[in-house]
Amino acid sequence: MPASLALMVLGGAVLIAILMAASFGAVPIPLDVIVRILLNATGVFHFARQWDPSLEVIIWQVRMPGVIGAALVGAGLAVAGTLFQGMLRNP
Repeated sequence: MPASLALMVLGGAVLIAILMAASFGAVPIPLDVIVRILLNATGVFHFARQWDPSLEVIIWQVRMPGVIGAALVGAGLAVAGTLFQGMLRNP
């Protein structure tokens, strides 16, 4: 498998994991609603707002900061682990 294809697959897996993590919580929000809310915010797509406005607040102000923070912390730990493996010559 070429490296570029592997990176695309892993990037897609990270995006799916972020969407799945945003759907779990005290208030269940279906994945299609999350995708529509996120795409609506880009300005490119314009979906009719058929969801409760409180779901938008829950996604943007409660769940996404935690999910994105967790993804960044995980990426930072992966980079730090790779650097330590390289520095200590431990394959």
